[in-house]
Amino acid sequence: MRFPALLLLPVLILAAAFAVQAKPERGKAFGDWVVDCETTPDGKESCFISQTQTMQQQQQSGRLIKLSIGYIGPAGKPAMVAILPLGIWLPAGAAYQVEGQAQKPLTLQRCVAEGCIASAELDEATLGQMRKAKSLSVGLKADAAGQTIVIPVSLKGFDAGLKSLR
Repeated sequence: MRFPALLLLPVLILAAAFAVQAKPERGKAFGDWVVDCETTPDGKESCFISQTQTMQQQQQSGRLIKLSIGYIGPAGKPAMVAILPLGIWLPAGAAYQVEGQAQKPLTLQRCVAEGCIASAELDEATLGQMRKAKSLSVGLKADAAGQTIVIPVSLKGFDAGLKSLR
């Protein structure tokens, strides 16, 4: 009787490990990234990793950018969503650049009270570059004549955080 029970032990351990991995731990930090989850309109929970950069000057303080990356939509494709500050010059759009790579556009979707939302689908090549790089940057303009404002985003912990979502 003891022998069959011992054969089932590895199976139970693997099942428990997959059950733990199936749901990311909300609030868990991976370097500069934190797991966050929200309920989708269809009632399912969608998790992603995010990082928030704040601005703290003498007269102003608040969020400069919140960058979230995860697997979204029915197909579970990787995507980046950025909440940018209000007041940016929309015709210039926004873009991101992984350290040492070509600049890629972020599609501005709409502006709400929390900021202007922009997104981009991410392919496996870009995710691979992000896993190897130390940082990426997001660029935008405050007005038509202004210079591009570059917001650095650390990729410390990105790979481990992204793996926790799968």
